[in-house]
Amino acid sequence: MLLRPRHLGVYHSNPLGLSVVRPILISVPSKKDKQPLSVTHPELAKEADGWDPSTVTPGSGLRKEWRCVFGHHWISDINSRKKGNGCPVCDGKKVLVGFNDLASVNPELAKQALNWDPKQVTPGSNLKREWVCDKGHRWISSIKERTRGRGCPVCNGNVVQAGLNDFETLEPELAKQAFGWDPKTVRRSSDSIKDWMCEHGHQWRASVGKRSAGRNCPVCVGKKILIGFNDLQTLEPELALQAKGWDPRTVTRGSNSKKDWVCKLGHLWNARVAGRANGDGCPVCTGQQVLIGFNDLQSLEPELAKQAHGWDPSTVTPGSGLRKEWRCVFGHHWVTTVASRSGGRSCPVCAGQQVLTGFNDLATTNPRLAVELQNGDPTKIVAGTNKKYRWKCESGHNWVATVHSRSGLSGRDCPTCATSGFDPNADGWLYFLTHPKWQMLQIGITNFPDNRLRAHKKLGWELIELRGSMDGLIARKWETAILRMLKAKGADLSNNKIAGKFDGYSEAWSKSTFEVKSIKELMRLTEEYEEPNLGD
Repeated sequence: MLLRPRHLGVYHSNPLGLSVVRPILISVPSKKDKQPLSVTHPELAKEADGWDPSTVTPGSGLRKEWRCVFGHHWISDINSRKKGNGCPVCDGKKVLVGFNDLASVNPELAKQALNWDPKQVTPGSNLKREWVCDKGHRWISSIKERTRGRGCPVCNGNVVQAGLNDFETLEPELAKQAFGWDPKTVRRSSDSIKDWMCEHGHQWRASVGKRSAGRNCPVCVGKKILIGFNDLQTLEPELALQAKGWDPRTVTRGSNSKKDWVCKLGHLWNARVAGRANGDGCPVCTGQQVLIGFNDLQSLEPELAKQAHGWDPSTVTPGSGLRKEWRCVFGHHWVTTVASRSGGRSCPVCAGQQVLTGFNDLATTNPRLAVELQNGDPTKIVAGTNKKYRWKCESGHNWVATVHSRSGLSGRDCPTCATSGFDPNADGWLYFLTHPKWQMLQIGITNFPDNRLRAHKKLGWELIELRGSMDGLIARKWETAILRMLKAKGADLSNNKIAGKFDGYSEAWSKSTFEVKSIKELMRLTEEYEEPNLGD
């Protein structure tokens, strides 16, 4: 309904004695309010039951019958419907059994109704009723609160019931520390502050809930000082001797307060009490802080300090993790940590770990071998490397070997040209020997079985079996795989009693550690142990 001003004939005398007309605002129907309900509120008009909504206006006070989309019938004036009042059943203001009663909407909750009919109320009712949970606890609460999830106050701990949810029942050990009050009268989550006394007789105050959550005696856990019980002087008397200018009885060993300390050697520093109690020592004595003349690199390792390049060795300790530049006696430069140098790591060029052309490369140190190298640049290869390369001798034989094996003390040259040893590029034989006197067995390979067996016979070895000829590479693979199997089975290959005493000692073992009768048996056992790659 809109307000429209209209001047009415009401006169009033102003202070000057003149009569004037004062306008009065009155309510008159708006154009929309004059239209029928069927036009202004078509959706609402659909709920008209047995009357014509085109014959009334939306502001009418007439009471009419209505029917909602669910078929519920009720009577209400048109104006209140226009203002938003809907079906009382759908809105939960009126009970309709089977539709909006508590028993129909929430049957599980309805089971807890005590001495009243849940079919006579809606879930949103503010009526207070008595309830009983499945554990038999009784209480009174509104239906609306129960519908919103409020449960049994005993089960959820809001109401104490001795023997069920009281503090003494749920926390019997903590309840023993209750001092001057009854632990059966409070719940375990209570915020009430109570007096407590621990097993050591310390008294303090704290809430029941915090005790249940794990808070213990402040003296016992080191949060409160009790001289003679938990102070640093009492618990750590040796450490307390290093306190400098403060009383060690005024802190606990777990204190985070920072204090001054002095060690037995007179070094002063500042550190947390807890850190000291946990083992943190003097930073100078432990090498964490430099004291020139005491623990610096210059003082402790003067020869190493001479190799410091562009920095002061008196500013670091030998155990420092700082990366520094160094220069050896030959003028080689490199960067590494101080600790690694103190630990024995030397110049990588001098140690053969890094190549320096013209100093430690293969072409410089062993030009003869450099000529035989088939893959790689000899000026960029360290003479002592264990990396394998291809080689070719002056006779045209090809083989693979490490640089170290060729340039080391053994100085291995071409295996084909060699007077002894085994050439995998030639035909090979597997032989199996026994030594009756020594009670030993031996497996081996050779390119020249007659010569090899003759040499072994002079030492008392007797032939059990000779197998071949075969491809030299296959012979070597079989020998390697058999020896690997023997070692895994416990054969005492290369034992201390025979080491170095005869040619082939590394392939010999005592019968008592592993006995076998033939090469065939050795091959079978090897295949069972592993599947070696013995391809063509």
